[in-house]
Amino acid sequence: MLEAMKMETVVHAPRDGVVVDILVGSGAKVDATDLLIEIG
Repeated sequence: MLEAMKMETVVHAPRDGVVVDILVGSGAKVDATDLLIEIG
């Protein structure tokens, strides 16, 4: 779940897995095409 501007957005993955890396820090500005997490 992502939170932006007091709104929560559920993000669905195409397959089961576990988060192996978080690619952005808290409060970071991101673009729509930026990778946020790596699922392994």
